[in-house]
Amino acid sequence: MKTAGLILIMSIFASLKTLALPMDELKTGDILLLDMDCFSCELIEKQTNGPFSHSGIILKYGTKVYVAQSLGIVHHLPLAKFLRYTNKPVQVVRPKFINFTKRRALLESYQNDFLNMPFDHEYTWDDDKLYCSEFIYKLLKSVYAIENFAPKPMRYDVNEDGWRRYFGGNEPPHGQPGLSPNDFYRSSDFVEMGPLY
Repeated sequence: MKTAGLILIMSIFASLKTLALPMDELKTGDILLLDMDCFSCELIEKQTNGPFSHSGIILKYGTKVYVAQSLGIVHHLPLAKFLRYTNKPVQVVRPKFINFTKRRALLESYQNDFLNMPFDHEYTWDDDKLYCSEFIYKLLKSVYAIENFAPKPMRYDVNEDGWRRYFGGNEPPHGQPGLSPNDFYRSSDFVEMGPLY
């Protein structure tokens, strides 16, 4: 009986590991989705009806693995440092139609066109500032045609008082195009790779 129980537990553990992505299998272009705990994070998660409030994109330079993000400014940091933002599982999604050539182009586009751009606290799409999901979408779009995934009119109607407070007493930009980390998770243009371990 003990042996059967042990075998069952081991097989469950093994099957869970096959649904997760080892860190050494990350590729440039993979998107990391985080569940973070902050005032605006909770607003985003409730508004978009999903667990994720921040996102970053993997950049591999040789054996070094970085995550590029828009937080403060567009910048990159070592993977281990990025993972410290949360103590919850980090979900990985991979663009379906990205290859080696496009990954190289993505690294160049990041360095030449996106690095050090300011963060967009207003969540507007058509300006020279970027929030996390906007940055990742525009970076990917700069190197290949994303098929179905596109910005959609954003809503700020779940906890309107919270959003008004976030926007300094002003009305949120209702109906303006935008994306959230949860949109990457739900899009058919990305493959769910499982949680990172």
